[in-house]
Amino acid sequence: MDNLEKYEQLKSQGISAEDVYRIAQTDGLTSIERIKLIRELYNLGLREAKEISIVASGIASSLDEHQSKIADALQNAIDRGEFNNLIE
Repeated sequence: MDNLEKYEQLKSQGISAEDVYRIAQTDGLTSIERIKLIRELYNLGLREAKEISIVASGIASSLDEHQSKIADALQNAIDRGEFNNLIE
């Protein structure tokens, strides 16, 4: 994240946090670096930045939707007994 100036300029031009996140992804920043970047630039909390990362990456339309999918998958695995050997 050496070139913070580039992203500051994008923000000053009215570019959204979601679009800056995508540009930073194209620039090769890791997901953690991108989250830190938009948190700093846009004064976001971790939950807000994480939601932007989920939406910008096309994983889900919201953080709640993403977490719900994870919870459903986990419950299905529990129902199938996939964790029984961990309990014994």
